[in-house]
Amino acid sequence: MIPYAAGKRGVIDDDVGGEPGHTVRNHRFKDPASSHWEDISTLPELFEISCKNHSDRFFLDTRRLIAREIETSEDGKVFEKLHLGDYE
Repeated sequence: MIPYAAGKRGVIDDDVGGEPGHTVRNHRFKDPASSHWEDISTLPELFEISCKNHSDRFFLDTRRLIAREIETSEDGKVFEKLHLGDYE
């Protein structure tokens, strides 16, 4: 546990992904976050179950840069527009 979090209200010791850690709850909410799945109350747990349930899908992908345009608006702000290809 991180020393500054030790003993504070809303800090829960947790073991997610095989590594010990802690979960910090927002002080405005009395109960932990709820989800549609039982026994899942933290974002790391939700991430792990999502990875297991969707292991056949890609998580991150790349796109080719086709063109880059730099436009300056009337007030002087510079915008860079990217034209990207399909996901690979």
